[in-house]
Amino acid sequence: MDLIQTDWSLQNIIGNHGNASFRYNEVNSRYRESVFTFNQPGLIEGQFHTFMSPNMEVSLVQMQLKQDMVFQFNDGVKRIGATLLLEGDIDADCICDTRSRPLKHSRHMFTYSQSYQNNYTLHAGNIRLFHVNYKPVFLFEAAGGEELIHDLFGGADPADRCISIPLSFDSKINYQRVAHEIDASRSGNMLQHLFVEAKAMELLSWELQELLLPGKQKATPGKISKADQEKLIAARAYIKEHFTDELSLHKLSLRFQLNEFKLKRGYKQLFSTTVFGHIYQLRMHEAKRLLETGEHTVAETAYMVGYTSPNNFATAFQRMFHHPPSHVLRNITCKLLGV
Repeated sequence: MDLIQTDWSLQNIIGNHGNASFRYNEVNSRYRESVFTFNQPGLIEGQFHTFMSPNMEVSLVQMQLKQDMVFQFNDGVKRIGATLLLEGDIDADCICDTRSRPLKHSRHMFTYSQSYQNNYTLHAGNIRLFHVNYKPVFLFEAAGGEELIHDLFGGADPADRCISIPLSFDSKINYQRVAHEIDASRSGNMLQHLFVEAKAMELLSWELQELLLPGKQKATPGKISKADQEKLIAARAYIKEHFTDELSLHKLSLRFQLNEFKLKRGYKQLFSTTVFGHIYQLRMHEAKRLLETGEHTVAETAYMVGYTSPNNFATAFQRMFHHPPSHVLRNITCKLLGV
């Protein structure tokens, strides 16, 4: 079983000082559990209780700090996850593409990092939070493929991105309910692991709804100016000619002199689809045409229409046409053989 592992080592938390104990439990073939307890008298004490499953890990964290401390985390691993701060105050220094970007940690942060590097300032007092670390492949599948979350990553290849997005914990009762149900989980038996995993799945469903399916605007969208309409039409024509290229909102915005907000909102308003929804449709229909010629393998077709991963291409194709791309090739073979 491919488990996500997080190193909550004593050195990461409080350096080479203090007392610590670590307990690891293999609950069954699906679930693992670890409990890390630490104490440096006069400075910090706390516990990390982590539930691990094939698709995610959920860490419940409790700490009491006598003074502000900086927690450095630099493991160089791709991470996609959510942190919900239930009590206390934290600042974060998120390192993206070798640049440091300070941010005020909100109650609920959704974070993606290709190579995870963060410095957290934990302010004196009680800290209580939980963190869900989703396995990237699982999250992309749950979200419908990497193509459908390109808007979330600003239109660039997710492999090049580092983001921290605050979510609306304080105004959404569903987040609060799930958070407190997970926070109350302490027993490590199999049923408790199943409960924590189910609640983390529910949390993810609410997060994806907020991130990918934002609610309708309260105000009626403003009328698009004639000048912006012309730019959007030109952008659409460009996309139809270059949909196999590596396109991003940033690149398109620069080329057509529209800010990203106007490009995203105007494209949806004028053409009833998103920028990347349009690119997805163009790529899939071109892929189907190429496959039906019988001259290209699935992998070749994937690269020809702009995908870097044949597996991601196959997932996207299945979502569009309700059958895998290999099905097209099998049908051609059957017709040639007269089957």
